Amino acid sequence: MVGVVIFTLIGGLLTTLVVDMLRSSAGTSSRLTGVNSVRVALDAMTKSLRTAVRPEQINAACASNCDSAFRTAGSNSVTFYANYGEAGKAQLTTYRVEADPDHAGTARLVEETFAAAAPGGSPSTTCGVGCTKRVLARGLTWPLGPTDPVFDFADEQCADFDAVVPLTRISCVLIDVPIAGSKLDKGTSATATVFLPNSVMGR
Repeated sequence: MVGVVIFTLIGGLLTTLVVDMLRSSAGTSSRLTGVNSVRVALDAMTKSLRTAVRPEQINAACASNCDSAFRTAGSNSVTFYANYGEAGKAQLTTYRVEADPDHAGTARLVEETFAAAAPGGSPSTTCGVGCTKRVLARGLTWPLGPTDPVFDFADEQCADFDAVVPLTRISCVLIDVPIAGSKLDKGTSATATVFLPNSVMGR
């Protein structure tokens, strides 16, 4: 009888241990997948941001909104003109972290590119006609706190990311993408600092 009790207790402990190990393994695997997708997204963003250009630099006929590579610069989103190589044109591009409608309690990182290459008017807050939207990464932390910005900006010194920088002076972007964790697996983040050689060139 004692042997049966001891065996039952040991069996219960082993079962609990195995379940915890499986949960931990699943959480680690999920986090690694999230980290890898965010790293790929960071690579795409940094390559695009490095091409940020003032429209006046590649189009001498530019007549409005020409003196800044950036249209908006916020804690969760950034809109700028990217030079993808088409002569005389700068493509309006947005990166945004937003609530994921398919996965409650998490966020996704999206890219929006607008077909209208010529500057003018205000950047759209929604991706409608003439805009292409794609999801770069999912499983991010949501909601985001005011002290945890995804995007921070600095001038050509690339040093003080706490100071307010005019759009026309932005030449450095600090990206910090928060990856959601779980009860058993604390979240992490992926970071990159991007220097923008074109945004203040010639000033």
